[in-house]
Amino acid sequence: MPSIVQDDPFGPDSRHAAGASSDMVFGMLRMYEFKADRSEAESRVFRNMADACVRFGIPRPLADH
Repeated sequence: MPSIVQDDPFGPDSRHAAGASSDMVFGMLRMYEFKADRSEAESRVFRNMADACVRFGIPRPLADH
């Protein structure tokens, strides 16, 4: 069975950000991030979406929509 990382629907140069709602979700997303580091796409996990927006240069008002 293929993994979710192998079936990435985005292009190889895409960037992914995830904001975790709890410590458990953060841990699960970090495991995905570790596995995804083997691909060319940039995947990062953050404790909140505000930090993700800062990392990727997204203006904060756009992230609230």
